[in-house]
Amino acid sequence: VSFNGTQPGPIITVHNNTAVRLVIHNNTTQIFNIAVVSSLYNISTSNVLFNSLSSTVNGGGTLNDTFIVNRIGTFYYQSLIGNQAKEGEYGYFIVAS
Repeated sequence: VSFNGTQPGPIITVHNNTAVRLVIHNNTTQIFNIAVVSSLYNISTSNVLFNSLSSTVNGGGTLNDTFIVNRIGTFYYQSLIGNQAKEGEYGYFIVAS
């Protein structure tokens, strides 16, 4: 389980006050979703930042997720399903000025 073949996934760096579009392709048989969160491994939707929670992606599926970042800092992107983040389904999401 990985993002782009790496664990954790690649670092994503974006500028504050910009729209972000993630193209998410699930090349596994598992379902998952992606969200930018403030606390790693916390799967509560109250942990989601920027209204970034994607729809669930079925195995072999692809979707686009777009949201606007409005807070500078270092955060995480992860799956909110089960223990997927603890199994490596996460990465760093940095919002720079």
